[in-house]
This record gives sequence, C-alpha cells and structure tokens, in this order.
Amino acid sequence: MKKHLLALFFINIAVTATAQSYMGYFHDNYAGVQSVLFNPAMIADSRFKTDINLFSVSAFAGNDLYGVRLFDVYKKGYDFDKEAKVTTRATNNAIGNVDVMGTSFMFNIAPKHTVALFTRARSIINVGRVNGNLVDDVKDGLDVAQSFKFNGNSPNGVGHAWGEVGLSYATVLVQQREHFLKGGLTVKYLQGGANAYVQGGDIGLTLVRNTIDPKLGSVTSNGEVTIGGSHDFEASQDLEFDINSAGVGFDFGLVYEWRPDYEDYDLRYARPLDNGFREFNKYKLRFGLSVTDIGGIHYRKSRQDTYNLNGVVTVDMIDNVDDIYDFLNANYNRITTTKGVRANLPTALHAEVDWNIANKYYLNLNGDISMVADNKLNGNSIANRLSLTPRYESRWFSFYVPVSWMEYSGMQVGSGLRVGAFFIGSGSVLTNLLSKQSKAADFYIGIKIPVYQKELKETCRPCYFSK
Repeated sequence: MKKHLLALFFINIAVTATAQSYMGYFHDNYAGVQSVLFNPAMIADSRFKTDINLFSVSAFAGNDLYGVRLFDVYKKGYDFDKEAKVTTRATNNAIGNVDVMGTSFMFNIAPKHTVALFTRARSIINVGRVNGNLVDDVKDGLDVAQSFKFNGNSPNGVGHAWGEVGLSYATVLVQQREHFLKGGLTVKYLQGGANAYVQGGDIGLTLVRNTIDPKLGSVTSNGEVTIGGSHDFEASQDLEFDINSAGVGFDFGLVYEWRPDYEDYDLRYARPLDNGFREFNKYKLRFGLSVTDIGGIHYRKSRQDTYNLNGVVTVDMIDNVDDIYDFLNANYNRITTTKGVRANLPTALHAEVDWNIANKYYLNLNGDISMVADNKLNGNSIANRLSLTPRYESRWFSFYVPVSWMEYSGMQVGSGLRVGAFFIGSGSVLTNLLSKQSKAADFYIGIKIPVYQKELKETCRPCYFSK
C-alpha cells in the first residue's frame, strides 16, 4: 500500500501555505467573512460594513494512537519509538486537514441583507479503524516481528484536496421585540484536485515466524481491499490534479438572538444615519445551528481496484515490494472499474450557544458532529468535537481560550487573539506546551482589512436610548 499511503500524505500537504478550522475564532462577532465557513447566517447584522480577508490559513492534525511531547519531537536524538506514548486499540484513528482562505470579502447590500464571496483551498485526510496492535507489532518490520493473528480488520483511509469559490447570502428573518432571527445560505463551486482512498473488508492476517530464517516466515491473509483514486495510480505514480472534475456544495444556517434589552436599540430612537445600531452586540444569548459541506465532486478519470486477499506470501516477498500494484497483481485476484467516483465533502452539523456574561465577556458552548459514517468508502469526515470557550471581545481586540474534547485526541486547551487586522491562535497550544502525551496540534493565522460599522459616540448615547 506504499504508493497510496504516500498519495494520501501528499494530498494532505498539497495546499499547505481541516469540518476543524479556526478553532475559537469562529465565534467572535468580529470574525467577519471567516464566520460564513461555520454558519453563513452569522454575517447578517454584522459589526462590519465590509470585511476583506487578504490571506488566512488553518491546519489541524490529531490521532488516538501516539501521544508525544510535541516540542521535543524536533530535538536532536529524540527516539519516537521509545519516548512516544502508544495507546493501541482494535480501531485506531487519525485525521488531518489544511484550510487556506484566499482573497474574500463580505459587505452589506441593505440594512438587513449581507453577501460574501470567498475563495478557498482545502485538503483533508482520514485514516480510521486501523488495528493499532497490528501497527505496533510490525512497526520494526515483519522480519523481527513475533508470530501473530488478527481477524476482522476493516481499515479505511481517504485523502482529498480541492478548491472552492463560494457565494453567501444572509438576511434578518424575524425582528420582534426581544426575538431576533437570521438565516444564511452558501452555494459553492467545487474544483476537483486529487483524491485517493483505501478500504479493507474483514481482513485477516496471520504471521507464522520462521525461527531459523525470519525472511521465510509466512503471512496468510483473507478478506479484500479496495484501492481507488481520481486517476490511474498504477499507470502514473505522479500525483495528478484533475482540473476537469467539479461539483457543487452547500452550507446553510440559522442564528437566534435573545435581546432582553431590545428597547435600548429601538430604531424609533435612532437618527437616520445611525444604520440601526449595528455597531453593537445586542444579545444576551445567541443560538446557532448550521450544516456545512453538503455535496461532492465527481472524478471522471478515476479507477478502482478490489483485490481478494485470500492467499499466502512470505516475509521476504513483502519486504522486497517495489510497486504495490505489481505485488498485488502477482499474488491476488483483482476486479477493476473505471466508471468514475464521487468524493463527498465532510458534511457536518454545528450547534452553539453564546452567552454575553457581562459587557465584553462571553462564554461559548459549541458542538461539531460529523454526518459521514467512518466506514464510508471514499468518505471524508470531521472529528466530533465539544468545546467551551470563554472570551473577551471588543472592536479592535479579542482574546479567547478554547477548551475542547476532540474525538480521537481527547482534551485540549488552546488560546487565540485578534488585534485589528491580524488574528492568530491554536485550539491546542497550551496542551502541547505542558503535556507529555499530546495527540493533536493545530494553528491558524490571518490578516484582513476590517471596515467597521459607524461607532456611536459616547456624547450622543442619551439621544439614542429610550431608557
């Protein structure tokens, strides 16, 4: 499987400059155009007249097999095999993603209507249901491994890189006393990049060690494995991007705000040029619900091979594999199809509650749930996550500390800040600084041009409010 594992790796880094990006930053009322990636309804009644993203990038990687002291890994003499904490299970998992946002902007077209246009390059890799005990047994090579027997393994791996151009529209749906509801929709043109996947079906492996000559040990296998991708990997080992494959994607969302002090922002007390008090956060509680990444890309030049793995080979045959297809074709029966394949987006459900504790202090509770099964062939998915994020938020400065439970990698604590046109952060930086068993790492950084709503001068406040 060497070639396809390499292909999955390179797909994941192909656009490096996650549905997990910009953790902690999304919930800021000054996240601007980035907020449409989480919930397109967020840009309605925005604190910005216009927000222009110049460049931003977010990256994430996590697993449940290896835990390390992250900043020691790069030190000279670090022994990964001895110093990493290994947690083996019958089904270990890993995930990684890179999300690059290019020139993008949002602006108000009317008091209750806002649009956004964004460009984005993304890649995501999922490796799931891998038997960690088997990985640990063979990490030093089959010729030194002890005899073993594993049954019923069904590993699943997929990597996908693609580009997006999205158009978002959001509007105020209800504005009645303390109740405020807004909705949004994003339509995305998807440009195919590269796609590769591997899936096993009830694979059984038995190694019988030869104590006299380990290379003559035998490996008996059963089950099947399916290998596919966006082009014919057997004919061309070079990773090729298929610019002729495309698709359409959708995001939609709702945001409800409870505004008990709505009378303070009654438009009857606003001057004509005030623009509806949109420079203020007016809620005590905000509830958001969205579904993102509905859709997929159809790759026309794809190829899929399914191999029946019933057979016996030697350790020496496996150690001398130069080309995985030559090895599989020589030892197992194959069924090939070239009818094209559809690569789905990592569809996910997002729900949040944002509480304005007092003045500029907030507490956010957020959940992200994958809507793609982890055993779906060629199915990318996000890692489920639950996070609690306290934050301080103002027009020119925000600071937040997300505390998250992440599927696979467990608990992690991060930090981030926004200073005017610049923002930077990580959902795991504090954990990685302190923990000896970190299983995840992420970061994001960006620069933009924010154009805020007109600020109400303090000397005029008595003229504006009814109280």
